[in-house]
Amino acid sequence: MNGAFQAFLQAWLKQFARTLMVLLRVMIPVFLLVSVLEALGWIEIAGRWLAAPLEWVGIGPRAAIALLVGLFAGLYAAIGTMASLGMTPIEVLPVALFLQFAHALPMEASVAHQGGASGWRHALSRLVMGILAAATAPFLARLAGMEPAPAGGPAAPLPAGVAGEAPAFWAVFLQSLVDLGETLVVLVVILAAITLIIQLLEASGWLERWSDAAAPWMGKVGWSGDAALPLVTGLFAGLIYGAGVMIDQFQRGRLKEREGRELFFFLGACHSVLEDPFLFVPVGVGPALLLPVRIVAGGLVLLYLAARQRWSTRTAQPAPLPETRAAESGSP
Repeated sequence: MNGAFQAFLQAWLKQFARTLMVLLRVMIPVFLLVSVLEALGWIEIAGRWLAAPLEWVGIGPRAAIALLVGLFAGLYAAIGTMASLGMTPIEVLPVALFLQFAHALPMEASVAHQGGASGWRHALSRLVMGILAAATAPFLARLAGMEPAPAGGPAAPLPAGVAGEAPAFWAVFLQSLVDLGETLVVLVVILAAITLIIQLLEASGWLERWSDAAAPWMGKVGWSGDAALPLVTGLFAGLIYGAGVMIDQFQRGRLKEREGRELFFFLGACHSVLEDPFLFVPVGVGPALLLPVRIVAGGLVLLYLAARQRWSTRTAQPAPLPETRAAESGSP
């Protein structure tokens, strides 16, 4: 009994350490690079430069800064920026819609690359989805009864302390290191739990039975039953954790590269549905507006993948041999 338990424990620790190292090898350098860019003020400068083109989708000058912070650093940093800028709910809405799909892109695209997807294609697809979602903000604002800003009025000024001198480099950078440490602690705890559950399911035979049961549903979009676990993990826990499961499944030889690419495509549209849509409540935008958009986007991705799977199945059917066609036409 002790020998079996030790073998199980060693197999889990080996798999957990291998998956964790793959994620950390990507996450830490990207996080530090983004932290340096933010501390130097380059992200804020880029936000000001992009303010004019972003107004095409209803994102004003102040919101552009928050969008750039979220795009590179993540949702928590974006929400902190929104709060410090004193943005109104109608200013927050298009940014929140955009960032639901496109946040922390350097890190998450790098993780997607490690999981078998193309990093730049993953980032591009999420940017496109973010822009399309932000374009729905005027309709959703009317639906929610939000009051628009007066037309033709001057742009709202940046609050004192934001428009003035930027915070000291080391203050911003050290805060980013604190954020990184907190993120890594959460990542280690959740990833340890996920990999332990996978190991238990595999040792008990439940993983095989679950894969067999899910196979008919997964087959509608061309996936095997083994895609169910990373799909559910990413859908509810988040893309990074779903990627951790995918990497684990790849290493075990249970997932194909194509499945990984398509899973990342879906999770780029619809992931962390129990957390992300609720994060914007403190800045005036709730899940009633954000969650349906994300679910619709995920549904459209699944419909597209299902249609492509049906098309590829039809076109993959072998053409009849020449003599067969001749016999069917009645020619000698």
